Amino acid sequence: MIVFVWVELRAAQPLIRLEIFRHRNVPVGMIMVLGLGATLTANMYFLSLVLQNIEGYSPFDTGLALLPMAVTLAVTAIVSRRLEDAGFHRLPFFGGLMAAAGFVWLNWLPFHPDYVTWLLLPSLLIGAGLGLMLMLMTAIHAVLAGIPSKDSGIAAGLQNTARQLGGALGIAVLVTVAHAAAGGQTTADGITGVSQLSGYHAAFLTSGAISGISALASLLLRRHAN
Repeated sequence: MIVFVWVELRAAQPLIRLEIFRHRNVPVGMIMVLGLGATLTANMYFLSLVLQNIEGYSPFDTGLALLPMAVTLAVTAIVSRRLEDAGFHRLPFFGGLMAAAGFVWLNWLPFHPDYVTWLLLPSLLIGAGLGLMLMLMTAIHAVLAGIPSKDSGIAAGLQNTARQLGGALGIAVLVTVAHAAAGGQTTADGITGVSQLSGYHAAFLTSGAISGISALASLLLRRHAN
């Protein structure tokens, strides 16, 4: 990364003109999209582990159990554009807080949870929150708002890169957090189910913190009429 920046500062025709980061929406929007990519990916990953490793669901049953959250996310993402057009301009903020609340709810997940109370309801809250963030944060209201037309291609590329890196880095960081939280409770036979759940709790709580940071970052975005 250091070498890349050094080369870009000196290249006659740089791949990324670093001056683009002087537009506030570029670094702020990238932080938001990084957080969104991390929570979207980690959410499905850790919930599927809980259902299969803790509750003993089959892969097929796990998919069915996660389907309501996926549908909620998709519907909310579509509706969010209509809400934005109707004048609701803080949807990423409220969506980030909703997702954070859902993740914190999962942080208290018991060892043998009731599906509706401890899995369905918080996952619907997460799906709705991420849905409110998804469409608007990956549209012009995040990285691309107010960017000169000559820089729009670079800004769009940075946005897509941030989204993909968010998923990859999110899994890497949150798996590390989960493993560290569970590692202190291992036995001679390996990691117990209770220890696994402790690790998942730590991952969900960290995901909630990431969603909260994304929500707060959305307040720093500068809005533009066109």
